[in-house]
Amino acid sequence: MLAKVEIADKDLSNARLTLSRAAALDPRLPEVWSQRASLEAVEGRPSLALQFLEKALSLAPDSTDALTLMVVVAMRSGQPQKAVDAAEKLLKSNPQNPEFLYLHGIASLQNGSLDNARMSLESFIAARPKDSRGCLALGMTMAAQKGQIDAARQQLLRCVEINQSNYEARYQLGLSYKVQGDVATAIQFFVETIAIAPNYPPALRDLGTMYLQTGDEAKARLFLEKSVSLDASDADTHFQLSRLYNLTGERERAKTHLEIFQKLKNPQRNSTQ
Repeated sequence: MLAKVEIADKDLSNARLTLSRAAALDPRLPEVWSQRASLEAVEGRPSLALQFLEKALSLAPDSTDALTLMVVVAMRSGQPQKAVDAAEKLLKSNPQNPEFLYLHGIASLQNGSLDNARMSLESFIAARPKDSRGCLALGMTMAAQKGQIDAARQQLLRCVEINQSNYEARYQLGLSYKVQGDVATAIQFFVETIAIAPNYPPALRDLGTMYLQTGDEAKARLFLEKSVSLDASDADTHFQLSRLYNLTGERERAKTHLEIFQKLKNPQRNSTQ
């Protein structure tokens, strides 16, 4: 319990010491392994967090705390099937629990199981109509389904009505117009997103991309360079910068970003060379 408080207070070094003492006293206590997983997740080590969660669940297979954390950490680790499996166990234990429905919905969305995602998220919205997490996730689910783009936008606009500061909903609205080639409307929503969240790299990248498409290279440079300064691990930003620098005659810079793009897109291939 002390370690849990220390993690919440961001006193991570002491939390690690406390958990080491707890593990030495009782290594078969599931909560110790769950809290160790929480600590590793907070410190950006999701793979190690997953190992600790699997240990916790081997000791307490029905632990809702461990299963809930497993959904979140597995999604962050790019292992959506593990997230879905954990979410299904949660739902089996309590099918009407709104949080379990939400977790199952977003895990299914990441896993590409759109019908399952939609079913769980619609149930979540019915239980919590004012929770903007639901309409955001359902809007993203519908946007990925054929012929559902208008219904997706209705959900995303509902999110904005519920919470005017919901920048993620505005960003998703921008994406919905971007994929349909409506550049002007996409730019409008990306600009609105950045007005609320000025350091949100995906919106900066996509706004820069839209300006590049319209031939406004100066604005494209402004937003793409800011995006890459905030998130240098995004391959698409490097690709767009390569395009920009080729257009402006900066060949060496274009080549550098194209090489970074290729490395990020094919990490296994590059590691064997």
